[in-house]
Amino acid sequence: MAGTDFPFSVTSKYLDQGGAELLVTVRGPTAEQFQARLAEASTIFPRAGFTANGHQAADPQAPTNIAQARRQTEVEQVQAAHADLRSHRNTDPADQVCPTHGVGKPSKYNGGLYCPTKLEDGEYCKWRSPTAKAANG
Repeated sequence: MAGTDFPFSVTSKYLDQGGAELLVTVRGPTAEQFQARLAEASTIFPRAGFTANGHQAADPQAPTNIAQARRQTEVEQVQAAHADLRSHRNTDPADQVCPTHGVGKPSKYNGGLYCPTKLEDGEYCKWRSPTAKAANG
């Protein structure tokens, strides 16, 4: 048999947990080798939907195409960001401002708060919200 001209072949396109689109093809020259490769692929690529018999039955909750899966991933990311903001708003108001300067500004780096006040020596205030410290260890 020349190259990739196998009589048994199946391909699956799916999104990994990070949202990257992946394409996996399993081929075999005989039915036995093909089934063995499918079983191996099902453990290596669990999200691809392979089983020893071919593809798994479609999950009724699963997106029907890559574009729909991407939108679902984006919606989940936005929902997680909103949940983080809500949890931050529910913290003690005293934790949301610098005790010295009375200011708390949202950080775009860690989701916490910091004091943007510039001190007389040219340095900035080192205060960070206690919730941001706890989240960052």
